[in-house]
Amino acid sequence: MKENEMIDEFEQSKYCYKGTKTLINFYNIEDNDKLRELENGITTYKLSKLYLNEIPYKQTFDINHYLNIHKYLFDNLYSFAGCLRDENIYKINEPYKAGKTPFCEIPFILKKLKDTLDEMKQNVRKIKDKDSLATFLSKYYLDLNIIHPFREGNGRTLREFLREYVLVINKLLKTDFYLDYNINKDVKEKLVKASVLDDQTLAFEVFNEIIKNEEIERKIEK
Repeated sequence: MKENEMIDEFEQSKYCYKGTKTLINFYNIEDNDKLRELENGITTYKLSKLYLNEIPYKQTFDINHYLNIHKYLFDNLYSFAGCLRDENIYKINEPYKAGKTPFCEIPFILKKLKDTLDEMKQNVRKIKDKDSLATFLSKYYLDLNIIHPFREGNGRTLREFLREYVLVINKLLKTDFYLDYNINKDVKEKLVKASVLDDQTLAFEVFNEIIKNEEIERKIEK
């Protein structure tokens, strides 16, 4: 494969066992379905620990923080946990539109990721309410998704990073916002569609739906 050649993220890859689309893993599982089942179990357990605030890394909201989330989620599975990908990849756009979406090319990943995270820090104080929070999250969800810095696990890392970000934003706004990605089964699919179409309006709608407020919910329960 040529250095700058792009492959479908599910095509044969140097990250996969020869002749398969299964990522090389510490368990030597070459069946993709079995690996996905194990991966989902491990990452779901680790995410649950993060939700309980058992966070084993510093929340600096910079590139080290971003890489450490990925490393924590996948270090029991893959040698590339916490490492930027060394392969150019793209995603097929179907069924949302024809063609394919190329993710950030290797030489630019580090700078683009760092610059985006730095920009988020600069703009976070512009957030004043739920609408401006949804605008902030929708913009940077799309920006970070197109960078796609890892070979696998980009979505889970991105969603967790933004979840943690909202908890810090609460301190600035003196609110009790949190992200509930599980509000319904269509949320993830809507986010995928927004990413493929690069549609911030749709992404805003999704985040506006999944941003919840603990204080309001407590009042409703009473």
